[in-house]
Amino acid sequence: SNNNSCPHLLSLPVSTMATNFKGLVRGLKNVVVQYEEIEIKVREATSNDSWGATTTLMSEIAQATNDHKEYNKLFAMLWKRLKDEGNVLHVQKAMILIEYLLRNGSDRFIRDVKDRVDDIDRLRSYKTRSSKLNDVDRARQVRRKAAALITLVSDEKRLLRERQTAERIKNVKNTAVSSDGSHGGGVDRVYDGTVLPP
Repeated sequence: SNNNSCPHLLSLPVSTMATNFKGLVRGLKNVVVQYEEIEIKVREATSNDSWGATTTLMSEIAQATNDHKEYNKLFAMLWKRLKDEGNVLHVQKAMILIEYLLRNGSDRFIRDVKDRVDDIDRLRSYKTRSSKLNDVDRARQVRRKAAALITLVSDEKRLLRERQTAERIKNVKNTAVSSDGSHGGGVDRVYDGTVLPP
């Protein structure tokens, strides 16, 4: 047998191969289940990959909250991920996406989150079944994020200020012109949940 048939695979770190495998499995499931494009985007943003979603992906999902045809599927998939308590990364990333959409999504999204605030409130006491140190730390982050989301949703003035700040940031990015004349920042970074002060 020839072990050199896939030399590029042998040179990949095990974590990279595992991540590529998870992505492959997710891609196959997307095809088999026949998820819509917006559902695939939500699944990608809330995946169990160790890195976060890009600002471009989050922005595309936020824009879709204004599309009545895509909205129901988007919201259902997001809430499915939020309630997938057996997978701490799904829960954590769903909460990060919810926070982003509260700041950048439609008014309907805000109303629907408020209608289901009990689901988020329950996560203030979230515990993972996993004993892995990363999962225990993520569970702690989920509890903190749940408390922060409850505070944000219940404070109309603060939510309005954060939405206005997010809108200003988006407008600055959309009108920015680089030295070579191209529009936009050109860098797609992982969303970290921060809002710049006005």
